Amino acid sequence: MATDAQIAALKLLVAPTDLTDQQLGEIFDESKNMNEAASYVWQTKASQYSTIVDVAESGSSRKMGDMFNHALQMARYFGGSDADTGPDAGGRTRIGRIVRE
Repeated sequence: MATDAQIAALKLLVAPTDLTDQQLGEIFDESKNMNEAASYVWQTKASQYSTIVDVAESGSSRKMGDMFNHALQMARYFGGSDADTGPDAGGRTRIGRIVRE
């Protein structure tokens, strides 16, 4: 069961959201880690934003459709293997050579 601190941390990663603390706690409980939970919430937000379109009227415009793309980017960020950097993340450190030209 997700603690209040875990729910608060998840809220920081996905704010603002219309989901209740109970819903966020259930999402956290069903996820492997915080990043997976955040990715799921961002995917949910993207589905809500999918119907919002760009608006242009009276000489002004609003790129409301960008909300969908940004939510998908956040879902990919938290869902990507590079996003999980906790102590159990595993993986290898990459070291590159700097070359001056």
